[in-house]
Amino acid sequence: MVAIVLLPGMHGNAALFGDFVSALGPDMVATIVSYLENEPLGYEDLAVFSQTYLPQNEPFILLGESFSGPVAILLASACLPNLAGVVLCGTFASNPYPLLKPFKCLTSILPVGPSMHWIAELCLFGRFASTRWRNAFRHALSLPSKEVLRARIHAVLDVDCRKKLKKMQVPMLYLQGMHDCVVPASAMRKIAEEIPSMEIRVFEAPHMILQIVPNEAAEAVKKFSKDCLSRLRRTSGMTRSATDR
Repeated sequence: MVAIVLLPGMHGNAALFGDFVSALGPDMVATIVSYLENEPLGYEDLAVFSQTYLPQNEPFILLGESFSGPVAILLASACLPNLAGVVLCGTFASNPYPLLKPFKCLTSILPVGPSMHWIAELCLFGRFASTRWRNAFRHALSLPSKEVLRARIHAVLDVDCRKKLKKMQVPMLYLQGMHDCVVPASAMRKIAEEIPSMEIRVFEAPHMILQIVPNEAAEAVKKFSKDCLSRLRRTSGMTRSATDR
């Protein structure tokens, strides 16, 4: 059995992970990180905050969804002793829209209330949207304060942790939605340039991969996790053998 720690999207909570966690089944034990709803934190602080959720005495997989990709990268670059692998889901290591970076100062006045939810839903779900997911998304997005949401958008426009990728010593899997119109495929390619060994799985899905195709995504993650666990055991065995000699 292997543990998996799930780092959420922009909403920053567990509200949208239910179907994916169920699809993982009993072979994987999921821990979902929930960020603070009323305290705006940047990526470095979110990585520190998330450390308290990480298993201390068992191997685990780290999954960073969308907004949380950089959090997963920052954590993994610290060479955590029990980390077996990293899954990046529809995410980025640097600002996926570099042309917007000069406008990051305007995020403090960006409208993020209910009037903008329908635009976000259209981008996140596209033709895969349903009443169930619209309601679930609106609930998830209503939990963090507007100040926190603006701070997270600012963090996305300012982030660049590509150099941290070189410090990662575990296998990586990238999950990409074929119809993702939020995070462009160029963001995935930038990561692949730094980590050529990264495995890539593409799904018939929008940005919200874990929500729209939870079973397919879970199968990919379970296979990847099994391979990572086998690799970790082999590495540990070789280390012990070298020590014995």
